[in-house]
Amino acid sequence: MRALVSRLVVALMLLAAVGASPVPETPSASGGPYGVNLVRNGGAEDDAGISDPNGTTHPAWWTAVGTTPFALVFLYGAAGGYPTAATPGSPRRGKNFFYAGNVQRAQAAQDVMLPDAAATDIDRGRATYTLSAWLGGYGGQHDNATVTLVFLSAAGGVIGSPETVGPVTAAERKNVTAFLRRAAPARVPAGARTARIVMTMLRTDGSSNDGYVDDVSLVLGRAP
Repeated sequence: MRALVSRLVVALMLLAAVGASPVPETPSASGGPYGVNLVRNGGAEDDAGISDPNGTTHPAWWTAVGTTPFALVFLYGAAGGYPTAATPGSPRRGKNFFYAGNVQRAQAAQDVMLPDAAATDIDRGRATYTLSAWLGGYGGQHDNATVTLVFLSAAGGVIGSPETVGPVTAAERKNVTAFLRRAAPARVPAGARTARIVMTMLRTDGSSNDGYVDDVSLVLGRAP
């Protein structure tokens, strides 16, 4: 019961914080409501990446969460020991990943409009989803990242409990710089019309916040 209350508090905090800043509406992906990634710019590839941790290039289609520093679009292979194209991680990676910079905490949020074609299945409890992301960190340090999903009704209220993937620990990475995929499949709650996705990077060691995120995905499916 305590865990459920905690998750609901997190959802309401995210709703209030993101609600303070308008989130761009995300058009449904083409090709039908099922089997496609509904997240826009989930791999940080819609912008030219930077290599300066104090830079200000932020990802398109994402928005800041309240006054928390906004995530950056960072290049694989930037000098300073950052992840490279050879770092264990997503096989579909592009040139960039999401990075926090030299701050203790950074976030980015996106509202995904669920396809109208899936509304009937959602309300009948037949729509499923898989939330996934590649989450990483630096060496043996404990900086980490999570991605949280909150479903909203047409009126903007929270429906169901939030779902979070991550964090990936240094031990899980075997104390090397790497990304590991984390995924959570479940059913879309009846009445859901929007999915709010929030990535959070936390620093525990050093000056650089090395909670890394790449290839964020939300894919709908249909239960038999």
